[in-house]
Amino acid sequence: MSGLQASITASDQSLRHSSTQATQVADPPAVSLLAQFRQTGWLPAQHLADEQTLAHLRSLDFENASVTQANARKALWQADLCTRNLAMSPALTDILEVLFEGAGYYLWGSRVIDRDPAQSHDWHSDIETAGEGFVSVWIGIEGT
Repeated sequence: MSGLQASITASDQSLRHSSTQATQVADPPAVSLLAQFRQTGWLPAQHLADEQTLAHLRSLDFENASVTQANARKALWQADLCTRNLAMSPALTDILEVLFEGAGYYLWGSRVIDRDPAQSHDWHSDIETAGEGFVSVWIGIEGT
C-alpha cells in the first residue's frame, strides 16, 4: 500500500493555514462531522485527490536526493508542489476547518510511505504529534 501521511501541528518549518471564515455557528453537516470525529477519533473521506495527483505521487523520483531527504524528514510538501497542493487543497482544508472549529493550524509534515501487499503500517501517533490538538491524514494512493 502506498500512502501520504500529513500531520497537522506547529513546527518551525510549517505552513500556517488561517481560517478565512468568520466565526459562526456550524451548519448541520459540519456539526455532524465534528460529532463523528469526537466519537470515533477518525473520519472516512473520499475523493481527496484526483487521478492526476495520485499518478504524480506514484511517480515521485526517490532517486532524487532532495525528494528522498524531504520525505525522510516528513517534509515532502516543502520539496514537491503537488504534495503541498494536496495537503492544502479545499477538499482537505474544508474538513480541517470543521475539526479545528475555525482556528488556524499548521501543516507539520507529509510523506509517501510504500508498503508491499499484506504489509501493515500500524495505526499510531508519533511522539511529536501525540496528544490533543493534532490531526493526521492518511490518503491511500493505490491498492487500499
